[in-house]
This record gives sequence, structure tokens and C-alpha cells, in this order.
Amino acid sequence: MDELSLKSKRLCHYLGTHPFGSGLFVLLALYFLTRLPLLGNLPIFYDEAIYIRWSQLVREGKFLISLTDGVPPMHTWLMSPLLDVFGDPLLGGRLLSVICGSLTLVLVVLLGKELFDERKGILGGLLYVLCPQAIWYDRIAIIEPLLLTLFVLAIYVSVRAAKSLAWHYVFALGVVLGVSLLTKSTAQLLFVIIPFAYLLRPKGDTGGVGPPAKEKDKEKGFPAKGKAMGESHREEGGEKGKSHPFRRWLAIIFASYFLGFGIYNLLRLSPKFGMISSRTAVATKTLGEVVRNPFDVFFSNVGEIFTALFIFVTPVIFVMGIAGIIWGIRERNRVSYFIGIWMASVWFIEAVISKHWMFETVLPRHYLVIVPSFLFGALEFGELLWKKWIARVQGKGKIFVVTTLVVITLGFPVFNVVKIVAWPQEAILPKWVKFQYLTDWPSGYGIRECVSFLEREASRRHITVGSNMAGIGLPTDALEIYLGKNPNVKIVPFRYESKDVPPALEKASLSEPVYVVYNMFPGVRFFPNDWDVEVISSYPKDGNPKMRMFLLKLNPHGKTRQ
Repeated sequence: MDELSLKSKRLCHYLGTHPFGSGLFVLLALYFLTRLPLLGNLPIFYDEAIYIRWSQLVREGKFLISLTDGVPPMHTWLMSPLLDVFGDPLLGGRLLSVICGSLTLVLVVLLGKELFDERKGILGGLLYVLCPQAIWYDRIAIIEPLLLTLFVLAIYVSVRAAKSLAWHYVFALGVVLGVSLLTKSTAQLLFVIIPFAYLLRPKGDTGGVGPPAKEKDKEKGFPAKGKAMGESHREEGGEKGKSHPFRRWLAIIFASYFLGFGIYNLLRLSPKFGMISSRTAVATKTLGEVVRNPFDVFFSNVGEIFTALFIFVTPVIFVMGIAGIIWGIRERNRVSYFIGIWMASVWFIEAVISKHWMFETVLPRHYLVIVPSFLFGALEFGELLWKKWIARVQGKGKIFVVTTLVVITLGFPVFNVVKIVAWPQEAILPKWVKFQYLTDWPSGYGIRECVSFLEREASRRHITVGSNMAGIGLPTDALEIYLGKNPNVKIVPFRYESKDVPPALEKASLSEPVYVVYNMFPGVRFFPNDWDVEVISSYPKDGNPKMRMFLLKLNPHGKTRQ
């Protein structure tokens, strides 16, 4: 007990004497408080079922199973060991996203410290913890939370590399880029953004580009002390870093790119490697398509990204983020240039290349990597308010003004975060997020209930279960996740547009109970009227009667079961 008390005192002493570490500790506690509770509250999502099932197959030695659908394998590799943590593969899969989000939080804080200072790093972390878009995806077992972690890590490493010009960053940056490419092709956006990290070097170190830094430059983002803009990193690169720094920077990034692509190209050893480019061609436009039709989906995508971010990042942070970057650029602040390039690159490129191949829009998860740029832009706008207005207010008036601005800025995010965690059906979400996760065919409402019923039936006898998805996705993969190893269950997938009862199910119905989990899909709202089935239950998607999951029992055909 005394030893425990002594360790507690040491921890309290450390936190009291290290405000930055204390702030990060509090942010992590707040992060897990908003991510872990009610983690299974949201029904399983279409893509979650796919990724979790792949992760189960990885454990059986099928390490490159995701390549069969053109998806790089890193996400399934990392998810696989976590599936049994909570005794529910869905919660285990979502735990990976929670862990990735916690790492993203730490990296946002460190990057904020690198770009600005420790205080802004902590504030940037707070905005991340309370960002509805971040919390939504941090609680879902999809690829994007892992990609965001690697994306921010790559930018952080590139900023450090640009400031120090140390050669050891070639290896660090190259490995991060390679792992990012092994996660999702969206990581290619990094190859556009990273070179501009050179803008963060002080003017005096640009190899003749611009005059030495002046006092007014320091006020615009080049502090005289500390590592906020990298002046004290110079020793890492040694004296050689001062000679032709731009050439050295080009050498570093090209070497890093070479290493990153080298790691990625290890996948060429698999005969399924070509599936990645095939899938990419379906979801995104090729260079030739962009040249021929540069604006066929551009304006609709720009508008959809604007609308979704306005809601998901929250209106106040959205406006503050853009305004802060514009103000910083007007002030010739290089940090603002870099953040603005980050934001504009993701927005513009996603708007140009994203096809409407499955949905009539580009989905918010596909540009999740843009979120930190809004948070950092909001920090810059906060600094503008402080310098131009708040700092001039005296006495109790300043407390009132600061309190009011905090409530205006964080009130809506806090409200929506509570809704997302406890009552996701009531949260304020973009249209296509509601469509995918709550109200339409990709949502897994009813899966939990169907699995529970089928497990009870299988505990008494052997059963056959039909599923109207012959490929990957719901409901087949969800059934495989929970029932695939049950010796009393045989799962028979069939095409969702099938007009006739699959012969395998008809044959099985002569000797044992046959059930069908039937999900509504676009153009296929109900099972055919001539099917001889009993509706055991139906599950509206978030109360939407036009889109349901059915649990059916197939009546036997031919001879009567004895």
C-alpha cells in the first residue's frame, strides 16, 4: 500500500511539474471516456463485416485475403489479434480504431507543438477529442482511423525532417509512407503534401530564398526560442544541413518516396496485386479520365464535401478553420501556407477524382485526413481573436468574453459527441453518414437479433441459413463472423436479386430447418411473393420501414419432414 501511495505521489508530482505531459494525460483520459463506452451501440456496418471477416481469415493463414477485393492488407493484419479481446469480434475490431484514434490524438498534439507551441498543441488535441467526425470513425471498425494515424505521423515526421534535414528521417519517413500505402491508396495524397513541409523552415535557412528572419517574421510564426519552428533542430542535420538545404530536402523526400514505394511493392509478390489497381479504377478517376472530363463530378463533390464538413467538423470549427488559414496567409505565415496546402490538396484532389460508383457522392470517410487541418486553422483563428480583440478587454469582461467564446465553439461539439456515444440515431450527422450506418441497406440493424435466434436454434439441431449476398458484405460476412465455426450451422449465400429459392436451400428444407437472413438492397426491397416462407421477424433500419432486415423460415418442399 505504501509503495502504491509513493507511486501515486510521484505521478502527481510529475504531472504538477510537467504541464504539457499533464495536459496530454488529461486529453487521453477524456479521449477514452468518449470512445470506449457503449462501443457496440451502433449496429454492425457493411464494410465492418467485411474487414472483420477478413481478419478472422488472416488468423487461418490467409494473410492477403483482402487483396481479393483490391484492398491492401495492413488493416486486417493489425485487427486480427484484437478480435477476441472483448469476446465479440465487432468490439474487438472497433478497438483497433479506438487505439488508432488515441495515437492520432497524441500526434495531433505533437504536431501542434511543432507548428505552434505546447499550449496550442494541447488545444488542438482537445478539438480532436471533441470533433464529431473524429469520434464517429474512431468507434467504427474501418480502415480510415488507421490511415489518419499514419497520415498525421507522416506529416509530423516530414515537418521534423524539413527542419533538421537529418538523413535518418529518410528511413523514418519512408517506412511510414510504405505502411500507409499498405493501408489504403488514399495515402498517395501524402506525396503531394509532404514536399511543402519545407515552407516551415525559417527564412534564414532557405538557402538564399528570402532575407533572414526579422522580428516581425517571428511574430508570424517564427519564435525566437524553442522548437516551434525548428530553429533548434539545426544541430540534428549538422553543418552539412546548412549547405544547399533545398537540394538536401529534395534528396530526403525522393529517397523516402523510393523506400515507401519499395515497401508497398512487396505486394507484387502476390498474384492478386493487380486487384488493387482494378479496384482503384472503379472508385477513382484515372489521369486520362481527369483530362477528358475534369469537372464531371468536381462541383457536386466540392459541394458535398463542404456540406458534410460543415456538419461533421461543426459549423463554428469549420468557419474558424478556413478563416484562420486565410488570415494566416494574409499575414504571410508559413504555417498557414502549409496547413492551407494540406486542406486544399485533400479537398481538391478528392473532388476531382472520386467517382460516384456506388453512392451518388464522395463519402466523408474518404476525406477524414482533412480534419486536422481544420483544427489547426481554428487554432490560428483563435490566436487572431486573442490578439485583435480579447487581449484588449479588461477585468471581468475578459472572463465573460472567453467563457462565451468557449461555449460557442465547444457547445455543439460536446452536445453531438454525447449523442454519438449514447444515442447515435439522434446525432446530427451528414446525409450519407446516416444513410450508410443507420437508415439504409449498408446498416446492420437486425444482425445481432438474427444471430442470437440462430444460435439458439443451432444449440438444439443442425440448421441451414441462407443469406442474400453471394459476395462480400452483409448479411453473409456478419453471419460468418458469428456462426462460421458453429458445426450445427451451414451458411448458403445467394445473389440478392435471385427470383427463385436457391436449390441448396430447397433441398436442405426437406431434412432440417432452413432460415434466411434477407437484407433489402436498392431495387430489391422485398423477397419474391411466391417464396413459401414464414416471416419470423423484420428489423427496420433505424425505424425506416422502407429498408429492413428480414429473418425468414423456409417452409419444406416436396415430402413432409418426419
